[in-house]
Amino acid sequence: MDRSWIDDANHISAQYLDGVRAFLDFAFKDRSSESCIYCPCTSCGNRLTKSRRDVLLHCIRYGFDQTYKVWTCHGEGEVNPAVANDNMPMRWEEELELLLRECAYTEHTDPGPSGNEPHRDDENEHIHHGSKGYRKMLEDVEKELIPGCKKMSRLSFIARLLHLKVLCHWSNNSIDLLLELLRDALPDDVVLPKNFYEANKLTKDLGFTCKTIHACINNCMLFTGEDVDREVCVVCGEKRFTQGKDRSPVKKLRYFPLIPRLQRWYVSSKTASSMRWHAEGRVDDGKMRHPADSPAWKSFDHRYSTFS
Repeated sequence: MDRSWIDDANHISAQYLDGVRAFLDFAFKDRSSESCIYCPCTSCGNRLTKSRRDVLLHCIRYGFDQTYKVWTCHGEGEVNPAVANDNMPMRWEEELELLLRECAYTEHTDPGPSGNEPHRDDENEHIHHGSKGYRKMLEDVEKELIPGCKKMSRLSFIARLLHLKVLCHWSNNSIDLLLELLRDALPDDVVLPKNFYEANKLTKDLGFTCKTIHACINNCMLFTGEDVDREVCVVCGEKRFTQGKDRSPVKKLRYFPLIPRLQRWYVSSKTASSMRWHAEGRVDDGKMRHPADSPAWKSFDHRYSTFS
C-alpha cells in the first residue's frame, strides 16, 4: 500500500484524505464502527484511543505521525505483543536522544534588548542553565543502566520511574524504598539515584521547574511585586502564613513562565515545525477550515499585528 501521503504537509488534499480513510478502513476491518483505536496523529502518537471520527479529525488537524509507516499498533503483521513492547523503549529512547542532542547543541542566541524591550537577565540565565541541563541529560542517555544492556539507559530508567510515580500515585517514600531495594539487588556497577530527591533533579536540570508565589487563602491577591512583604491580605485581612515556627504560606500559586516554555518548543526540529504551522502549513483559500480563518481572528491579527 502506497503510504507517501503520510508525508503530505497539506492535510486536506485528496491524496492525504484518501490515505487516512484507507488507514481507517484497515484499522477497523475487524472492529465495529463504535470501537476505539489508537490515534496515530502527531498529538496523540498512538498513546490515546479515539473513535473513527475523532481519529479522522485529529489526522486532519494535527497530521499523521510521519514516523509511523508500519502500523503495528493497528494489527499490521504478525507481531508478538511481548516483542513489540520490548522494542518500544528503544524507539522511545532514540527519539529522546535526538531531542536532547538538538536542545543541548542548538545555539540559544538572544538578539538582546531592542527598542523598548528591557534586557532580562533571569531569562538568559534560564536558557543557559537549560542548555547545561540538556547536555548533562545527553551524557546520561548515553550511559548504560547495566553494562552490556542496550535496552535501557540510566536516563530512560529515571524518566520511566518518575512517570510510574505519577500514574500510580506513589509517595516519595515509596520511591526511596524501591530505589534502596534495587541498589541492593542489582550489581554494584549499576548507578542509580539514592532517593526520589536525586531522581527528581532530572526535571530541574531540564528547566521544567515552576515559580512559587504565595497567595491569599481566599484567592483575593498574590503576595508578589510591591505586595511581596505583606503579612496579611489587603482585601479580606486573612494571614499569609500559618501559625507556628515554620511560618509556611497558607496557599501557593505555582506558575510556569511562558517564555522559557515557548523557547523549548522552538528549540527542537520536531516541535518547531508545528509551532510554525500557522505561517507555513495552514491553507488560506477563503474557506473556513480553522478558527484562524474566521473574521474575528483576522480582525484581532490586524489590530495587534506585533502580537500576531
